[in-house]
Amino acid sequence: MASKSDIQPDLLEKLEVLEAALLESRKVELMFNEAQQIAKLGVWQYDIVNDHIEWTDEVYRIYDMDHSDPTPTLDTIFYHSTEAERGEVQRTINHAIKSGEAYHINGTILTKAGVYKQVYANGKPFFNQKGELTHLFGTISDVSERRKAEDSLRFSEFTIDSISDGIFWIDEKANFVKVNNAACRNLGYSREELLQMSGKDINPSFNKVKSQEYWQKTAREKHFTFRTRHTRKDGSTFPVEITNNVIVYNGKELRCSIVRNITEQLKKEEEIQSALDEVKKLRDRLQKENSYLMQEIMLNH
Repeated sequence: MASKSDIQPDLLEKLEVLEAALLESRKVELMFNEAQQIAKLGVWQYDIVNDHIEWTDEVYRIYDMDHSDPTPTLDTIFYHSTEAERGEVQRTINHAIKSGEAYHINGTILTKAGVYKQVYANGKPFFNQKGELTHLFGTISDVSERRKAEDSLRFSEFTIDSISDGIFWIDEKANFVKVNNAACRNLGYSREELLQMSGKDINPSFNKVKSQEYWQKTAREKHFTFRTRHTRKDGSTFPVEITNNVIVYNGKELRCSIVRNITEQLKKEEEIQSALDEVKKLRDRLQKENSYLMQEIMLNH
């Protein structure tokens, strides 16, 4: 075998350039594979003429398969679709093959390992110079974690908007940053109206000094409860109990204020206090009568 010293200088230079290009190509391929794995995004192509599919490593990982498994086909894709979605997946892909139209699929697959995964897949056509559709290229991504996060967020928002207590997210100047449905309903304002308002617009006893005191007190204690009154859009007022909580979102400190209408609670408190007052009056009267009787008994003896 000839050594590099036996090769003509011009050929040696070309060989070194080729080796460097090959090394760079391998580096790019490694980086590409690493990027796919981090993004959980696989790339595939389907040779329509030869009925042949090629997957990148990440597609194999998404399906919990490896290169020792049989070469994937369209039937592989259909097989791993859930029974409920298989028909729609078949119709979508077959239509793309016939029409040359791009497509996307949001669906669920059942992997070789028996794991259900939420995926997003899309395909785009490739036409040769004669205008003939020869390939479909596309990607598939595992979006299971993102879907779980989205579902959790939707559930949280649904819960927040379903409760009867008003919730206000407030900045340091007492401006309303976000409100829930109950806040709008209890005050009679639309969401758009409230988001243009601040605490001074609904609290008749509002003042900046006290607002700053409450802001600082909440910062120290992490949560702080107080009572005041709120004014509805129609001008009527009602008593409320407000619990302020500290939250930091996107680096910005806010107050999450949970506002409860305590009209009925105050009525019950007044009824209880009234009953206690009656009990005290009765006890005082009994004590006086008992004292009088004792005096009578002492005089008679």
